[in-house]
Amino acid sequence: MQQTLNPHELNDFLSKTPLNYVMDEIPEVTLAKKIQLALQQAHPYVMERPRWNNWYDQVSRASLSVLLNISQGYGKARGYFVSDFMIARGELYEVGACISCGPPEICEPLKPLILDLAKIVNQRIALTPEKPPTYRR
Repeated sequence: MQQTLNPHELNDFLSKTPLNYVMDEIPEVTLAKKIQLALQQAHPYVMERPRWNNWYDQVSRASLSVLLNISQGYGKARGYFVSDFMIARGELYEVGACISCGPPEICEPLKPLILDLAKIVNQRIALTPEKPPTYRR
């Protein structure tokens, strides 16, 4: 069974750990990086086929946005990062739509990564407790 991280505990961990180590330990970030790397490696292939240039620009932008929003969410205070995960999920669905109509030789290997990342992001959103109450002094 996969261990799930409590976002509140993770945020405490993040504040005490060097950033490069932390980001490599987060499953969502690792998967988003793999998707981004696979698309970067496809760049020469796409540049040889001008009809895919606009598609590549769109899917690259959306996949980078997934990575950045997930990373930004983990950098926020307790309970305030669900909105970043929801934005990342929307961008991930955009990547999925792009993959469904892109060149098969690039897109087929990415489908399992996108599905795995979508499952994790959806779990994070569903299992995150509501924001802690704000106390006034």
